[in-house]
Amino acid sequence: MIVFLGASGPRVPFVLGLSQGVYRVGATPDGALLVAPPPVMPGVTSPIIRGSAARRPAALADFERDVRALVETGR
Repeated sequence: MIVFLGASGPRVPFVLGLSQGVYRVGATPDGALLVAPPPVMPGVTSPIIRGSAARRPAALADFERDVRALVETGR
């Protein structure tokens, strides 16, 4: 599980974006690691449809790449 936490001063950390800061990681039978659901990146203009076949699990390496890119751009 990947959890993004935030904090404000000396308080107890909190999950960012409520449940939006929590991602499950699972393995396929061949051992590939997948993140589900895939993240919705800032700037995406298409609507998000619950249950959409387009929202398939993303490879952990792709998730990490996208998060690093967002951190570098300051989003």
